[in-house]
Amino acid sequence: MKVDQEDLILSREFRVATDIGAPQPSWSDIEARASRFSLHRPRKHFKLILACAVVLLAAACGASIVAVRTVYFKSAPRPFQSAIYSFASIGGPPGTPANKPSVVAEPRRVLTLALSNGATDALWVAPTVDGNYCFDTQEVIGDPDAIGTGLDWGGMSDNPGCGKHDRALDVGYDIKIPAKSSHGRFLILGGSGLRNAGSMEVRYEDGSSTSAPTVYVTSPVDASFFMFEIPIIHAVRGHRPKELILRARGGSILASDREVFSNLWRNVDHPKFRGVGGYWGMSLRPNSPGYQQRVWEYPGAGAGIS
Repeated sequence: MKVDQEDLILSREFRVATDIGAPQPSWSDIEARASRFSLHRPRKHFKLILACAVVLLAAACGASIVAVRTVYFKSAPRPFQSAIYSFASIGGPPGTPANKPSVVAEPRRVLTLALSNGATDALWVAPTVDGNYCFDTQEVIGDPDAIGTGLDWGGMSDNPGCGKHDRALDVGYDIKIPAKSSHGRFLILGGSGLRNAGSMEVRYEDGSSTSAPTVYVTSPVDASFFMFEIPIIHAVRGHRPKELILRARGGSILASDREVFSNLWRNVDHPKFRGVGGYWGMSLRPNSPGYQQRVWEYPGAGAGIS
């Protein structure tokens, strides 16, 4: 899939999204301002200087915290070919031709996560033609920087999900439980159209909870994303996840979802669901925009992308 959307990424919308505000003063700036006051000035001047310094430092620290949670789309790692192909399977929105691509720019890698089973997972995201977004996961075994097998080479799930900007939560998951092994894989992932999202919390049946930070991806994606691992012990009855809670950076609750887990465990506990040899796995990807499936073949199969 050939994509040329540099004009979109460099648009005014992108510049606004990457604007982190006025430059924050450094400590040397604060010292320079303080030196203007004589040591013989009244003590109240010193208190005023100290108070200003505290305020300026707090502002600088606040800006750094925000920056840690932001990924600038254009600067994020670029895709390898099979990552592009994964998103090429996403067809047009409802009412448009199914073979018309919805993704309008090459995907970017916005999150990486080291799993307890020794693998490394990554989350890739891309903007869509109607202003929404899609995402897909990648898993590599061993050294994530290895040539030929690392994050720059392959391991895409080829099972993308998509979300809408007017929705607070679009959630997916990947579960693989090997027989008689504690080295399975239980991932929760997804996106939110809320820019001020700060963390995702999972509450369990046993009363415990865990949380992980979200990351905001700038225009043209302009959405928040999350991906975290749930310990395999929480696939056991009595310890299972029961609720997802999206929190703002200040800690307030923005949204919650119980349905995704209730549906998951209803399917797992169904009498007809049995893993082969004790192994079982299940995967879910959202598609709230209702994108269609494209019909095409990989170039390696002897045909170009339609």
